[in-house]
Amino acid sequence: MDKVNGMKKKYMIAAAAVVLLVIVIAIVMGRGSSAKKVAELLDLGNKYLLEQDYEQAVVAFENAIAIDPKCEDAYKGLADAYAGMEDYEAAINILQQGIDQTASQKLSAYLEKIKGTYARVQEEEAKRTAEAATQEAEEAPQQDVGVMQVNIQATDIEADSVFNNEGYGSLKINGEGSEWYEGGDRVLPQAALVDGIGRLVFPYSSTDLRYRVSDGIVSLAADSPYSWLDSPIYYKLDGSRAFVLENREEETITEGNKTTTKTFEWRGGPMQDGYALVIEQAFVNWYWGASGGNDTEDHSYIIDRNGTIVCRLPGEFNEGAGLGDVGYWTKYTLGWCGEGLFGVFDNSAYDSTVCKGYMDTVGNIAIDLTGKGYAELWPFNGGLAAVKDANGMIGAIDKSGNLVIPCTYESMTGFSEDGLCGAKKDGKWGYIDRNNNIVIPFEYDDAYGAADGLASVGRDGKFGLVDYSNREVVLLEYDDISSFEGRVAYAVKERKLYIIEGK
Repeated sequence: MDKVNGMKKKYMIAAAAVVLLVIVIAIVMGRGSSAKKVAELLDLGNKYLLEQDYEQAVVAFENAIAIDPKCEDAYKGLADAYAGMEDYEAAINILQQGIDQTASQKLSAYLEKIKGTYARVQEEEAKRTAEAATQEAEEAPQQDVGVMQVNIQATDIEADSVFNNEGYGSLKINGEGSEWYEGGDRVLPQAALVDGIGRLVFPYSSTDLRYRVSDGIVSLAADSPYSWLDSPIYYKLDGSRAFVLENREEETITEGNKTTTKTFEWRGGPMQDGYALVIEQAFVNWYWGASGGNDTEDHSYIIDRNGTIVCRLPGEFNEGAGLGDVGYWTKYTLGWCGEGLFGVFDNSAYDSTVCKGYMDTVGNIAIDLTGKGYAELWPFNGGLAAVKDANGMIGAIDKSGNLVIPCTYESMTGFSEDGLCGAKKDGKWGYIDRNNNIVIPFEYDDAYGAADGLASVGRDGKFGLVDYSNREVVLLEYDDISSFEGRVAYAVKERKLYIIEGK
């Protein structure tokens, strides 16, 4: 009986082994069949690619991915098919899907290649669109639409000078007396801010600073944080404080026989396109027994319109390089900000300044101009920035650092959203467009901004507005005038403020 049971067990084990073997063979054959099917689909997809039948290629490669979601060649082929149909966004998406499935370095590298191709295609398309628009404008019949109509309103507000900030007038009354406190008190200048209907948003107050408006933030600040003027204040247009840079009280540190006392004070420039350069300056006095001395320490930052620090500048921006009558400078300094880019200057040579390029708001050099030999940089506006060459002549670069307008001008104002820029040549001012074509001839003694169809010009000490056909819209009879921005300009005549509004 035991012998019979033993024989049954042997037969059962043998039968189970046969079944298992059959299952394994079926799986292996199935896998082989799947791999063979994927290979056939890849060959078919590549055949369609060569024939430029991209729709059929998409079907073949999609079927291959459905069978094997980790097939790198299927994702690459499908991306090529989409690119062939000029659907680069779909190509990018499928490659990203493939990377998520396979973690493939090959697909990652191909994704960057496709992105580069897409960027070039977009750039070429934008160029073709711009050229077509230019050709259409040149071929369109020119119509005389007449001189723009404006309304000029006299106010009771006094001013000696004015400039336009996003439709608000920054006013100034000149001060009198010695520049420094030598032999008596100095009469400070006064500053105010007015809106387009004549309301004083900020009334006159005695200050060396000026009001500037950018993105709803009003800066009462010096033109540069490297000056010796008062600490900046940042407001909202309703008069409330946007944020506060808190000066710190004295801090005393004792180490052995040495005692150091620090007093911290903020300096800052105006908010420009949503960013400002500020410097926390520490005035240091130290004593070591009977000896003592003093020094300063700088800590430079970029802040946003909320007063939040977005970048702490490295050591070169904090190391002292020299002093002057009206301020100081560090080894590296930042210029004005335009379109999120600050000009960067290297002052370490003491007797000269090297223009390094443009830095973004988080501290990266976005445009490297090292070795270009530029002597000065201006902020970007309308995608272009003015630069001065070693011969003192001025042109303009784009955001790739390419010189797109040759350095043939004596001065420039910066480009407006209308694409015009004031330029000075042979001692006279006119206006050019982004392609260096003359729009308003070089016949004026002064020029400011051009916007909303009007340009601010001056001749023989008097100022007014002309349109882009060089027709006089506002007589050249004012002592000072701002740009026409936000369809409003501000002018001063015999110390009285006038508001010029486009109809």
